[in-house]
Amino acid sequence: MWTDELRKILEGDLEETCSGLPLSFRYADALYNSLPQTWESVREEKSSDFDQCQITKSVKDANTGLVVTLEVTVYRSFRCVDWVVYYENRGDVDAPILESILPLDAVLSAKSNEPVTLHQIHGDACNEQSFLPFQTRLYAGEEAAFQPTGGRSSNTVFPYFTMEHRGEGVIASIGWTGQWKATLSRTQPGSLNLQAGMEHTHFRLHPGEKIRTPRILLMPWSGGLEAAHNQFRRLMFAHYVPRVGGELPDVPIAENNFDVYHSHPTWPTESGQLDFVEKVAQCGIDTYWLDAAWFEGNFPRGVGNWFPKPREFPQGLKPISDAVHENGMRFLVWFEPGRAHEGTEVWKEHPDWVLRLPDQANGVFNFGIPEARDWMTERIGGLIDEFGIDIYREDFNLDPLEYWRAVDTPDRQGMTEIKWVMGFYQFWDELRHVRPNLIIDNCASGGRRIDLETCMRAIPMWRSDTSCGPGHSDWHQVQTIGLSSYIVLHLACTHSHETYDCRSSATIGGVSQWQLLDADFPFELALEATDELRANRPYWLGDFYPLTEASYSPEDWLAFQLHRPDLDEGMILAFRREKCTTSSLQVSPQRLNPDGTYALTLSDESRSRTNRQLTGAEILKGLSLDISEPRASLLVTYRGS
Repeated sequence: MWTDELRKILEGDLEETCSGLPLSFRYADALYNSLPQTWESVREEKSSDFDQCQITKSVKDANTGLVVTLEVTVYRSFRCVDWVVYYENRGDVDAPILESILPLDAVLSAKSNEPVTLHQIHGDACNEQSFLPFQTRLYAGEEAAFQPTGGRSSNTVFPYFTMEHRGEGVIASIGWTGQWKATLSRTQPGSLNLQAGMEHTHFRLHPGEKIRTPRILLMPWSGGLEAAHNQFRRLMFAHYVPRVGGELPDVPIAENNFDVYHSHPTWPTESGQLDFVEKVAQCGIDTYWLDAAWFEGNFPRGVGNWFPKPREFPQGLKPISDAVHENGMRFLVWFEPGRAHEGTEVWKEHPDWVLRLPDQANGVFNFGIPEARDWMTERIGGLIDEFGIDIYREDFNLDPLEYWRAVDTPDRQGMTEIKWVMGFYQFWDELRHVRPNLIIDNCASGGRRIDLETCMRAIPMWRSDTSCGPGHSDWHQVQTIGLSSYIVLHLACTHSHETYDCRSSATIGGVSQWQLLDADFPFELALEATDELRANRPYWLGDFYPLTEASYSPEDWLAFQLHRPDLDEGMILAFRREKCTTSSLQVSPQRLNPDGTYALTLSDESRSRTNRQLTGAEILKGLSLDISEPRASLLVTYRGS
């Protein structure tokens, strides 16, 4: 299920890389289905090492001065290819209309007329559907088209998906923090048409303008769906997870109490925060999380006032930062620079930088204006430095698509979105370039802008606003199974110190909203929870295997496994839901050595531990997980010898 041209790329035929990539665009009423071969070649660069090959090629239309540039990366050991297309007007006048730009426009061969299965997960919708896996079977003559809602890249629809046909297929990912669209159609027997790009493009470029397309990543696979997704996870760890100081980021175990205490009379003040820091330090927490409670006007009406409330925080946030660091923790602070509410500093003092709609009290800050972007970079960067912020949390609680399109003229449709997205990437890149140890938390009403480009720069530490309140543990379990096929770093929040809740939201890190101001809060139980979370962190760097379906029914079990093949060890986490009547679940763990011996530690809901020793062959035949009471969990860790 792969084109001959792309197979050449993956097998190392660098000379034909750019000419073989399946893209299309319409320019001056002519349709091009690849990089135009008749245009003048103006640039070609190649670099290659054992694993990574990079190719850049530019061609120019001599009549109009339009230059099309392909930047391609091939990762040989993962047999995948990544590319971005750029369009630049090097002429002296406006270029003809450029439209219907598809950086991906491929025909994949299917070996028969049997259906192609499209595996997806839902995007975030702050409900039980968030990141829930689902499948669609495409027969000859059928089509599946999907795009996010409102211009946020994973709002209800997710920009990662997998195609399967007769035991092989392709994993695709789209990097565009805006309104993308993908279409799969089976118009011809034995083939699958795959198209992806921005939902709508129709514009002319002014002299000197240069724009880019969404990033496309394709990884072909064969030999099993779970193996393919784990190969993709390894690719993400190796080449896409943002580095901090040259290393994988130290994902936080954090305490955030905004949803619990934002209206508390003393908590959102300097003195209240200093007192709270001391309590958080007793829980084994490594990151102190100050959410939307520090700026003038409060959330949401104060969004656009990027300065501390003078009465509540007369010395700014530095005293809090100092206390956090003195207690051995990192300081995380919430911002939302992409939005401005009427009456705020940004809204009043820089009205030309805010995209507005009639009768709307919120506007979109326009990162597409270089002067505006530079101002926001300096303002936010200055606060990060002044306040000693270690983790910069950026939220975005507005669908921008209508704002973008409202200002596009008929011959510039799509340009506001393109410039905004490109400026947004520059904003994050500059913050990280100047501060190589800075970690960025990517949030947008939860997990509504998770895409390949944001995941190359940031971590979704609040993957859904289902974390804003208690009672969503079973949803969080489903979210972990769904997201972990594609996203390797993601966090959710627990509101309870109970083991079931903590384990339901635990990943490579975690967020809590414990009621630490209660006189009888059990700090010792909180410390047990964070100690367990910290001990299990290494397993999340490994392969992920769902051991049950990703059901959110209260009558079901849910279980998954994380395995480190390099260490021959891992963990299994199982949940018996509150209405589940069966006390035992038989699972089939993956990737263990049948000739090895494994030491197992079973930790129940009270975190009482029992030890067992089994051979790999015994475990592979089936492992019985027993939980005597409903709404309880079981953690099994194992180590081979």
